[in-house]
Amino acid sequence: LMNLMNHVSDIMVETMRETRKVWLFSKQTTIEQLYNEHLAIYKAVKARDEEAARTKMLIHLENVDAILGKYFQHTTNFNRK
Repeated sequence: LMNLMNHVSDIMVETMRETRKVWLFSKQTTIEQLYNEHLAIYKAVKARDEEAARTKMLIHLENVDAILGKYFQHTTNFNRK
């Protein structure tokens, strides 16, 4: 079980690194926006506001999903040229 957990953790770390690269790739996303989203999540967790934390995290994940979609669409179109 520990090996599985360590493996999943390693995959998550690598995924987060790659996601950050993609996120910063986007012209629509700034480091400030990324910081503000993480700060909002942190503040909600610190305040023990479960609903706000859930909402802020969902917004963040939806933004990441949108950026990933645009990134992959861009790279797919770029590679076809």
